[in-house]
Amino acid sequence: MFGRLEAAVGEVEAAMADLDPHALVGNEPARAVELILGLEKRAAACRTRLAGRVEETKSWGPTHRTAAHWLADKAGTSLGAARNTLETAGRMEDLPVVQEAFEAGRLSEAQAKEVARAAEADPEAQSTLVGSAGRESLRKLKERCGRTIAAADPDENATHDRIHRARSLTWGTDAD
Repeated sequence: MFGRLEAAVGEVEAAMADLDPHALVGNEPARAVELILGLEKRAAACRTRLAGRVEETKSWGPTHRTAAHWLADKAGTSLGAARNTLETAGRMEDLPVVQEAFEAGRLSEAQAKEVARAAEADPEAQSTLVGSAGRESLRKLKERCGRTIAAADPDENATHDRIHRARSLTWGTDAD
């Protein structure tokens, strides 16, 4: 099962090791970046889907408190980013249009997170939001998704309650 994936990873690693940015001319550097970005998007979608399965099966092992802690540790990222990945994975289960676009590399991880969040509130908006992601900046997409969520919640009290539930406060210390 893993033989094909391991072979593909080996091929990609070898291709990237052989890539000399200074040897590229004309539009070749831009083309190489576009190829890598496509690979990153598809890899992020696969990682998200598999991370959701890790959480579902509780297969992160006894060394971590939660799947998010495990993912943050393995990915070398923040706990918040790992939680976002797992939340996106959970939302994707009921959003086939968003999931297909993410897996096809038409959405970045950040776009998928925003679109899935909005499409969860209004599943009928999936196609429109995916289309917007292809045309708009992330900032504009976030605004559109926020409007979609607000429109899907016509009850002012329900909107207030949703916003109140989403509030959080975090604190910590750093080297400074």
